Amino acid sequence: MKIVNWNPEPVLARQLTDSNSPHAHPDVRHTSYDEVHQLIGTSGCSASAPHWNWDVMGILMMEHGSLLVCPGDYIVTFAPEVHLVIPPDTFKKLFDTGTFG
Repeated sequence: MKIVNWNPEPVLARQLTDSNSPHAHPDVRHTSYDEVHQLIGTSGCSASAPHWNWDVMGILMMEHGSLLVCPGDYIVTFAPEVHLVIPPDTFKKLFDTGTFG
């Protein structure tokens, strides 16, 4: 299992989906307003605070669909194209309580 903080700093969001960036995740790509709206039904922003705009979010491509990734989210990779996206607050709670490790 591999755990990656997709975007430790929101200003790096575009770099993380740029394949030339050292911060890029191989399965995350840029998204669009329409795609965010289709996936989660919002007006191109994340569903919960801090309501990230579509241009700093990414799409995590998987074998059976895709997931929206926001700045700061953790991507847990179990196998190629088998991922779990965990918001930073949930990730912190899991590790602070010793649920994972």
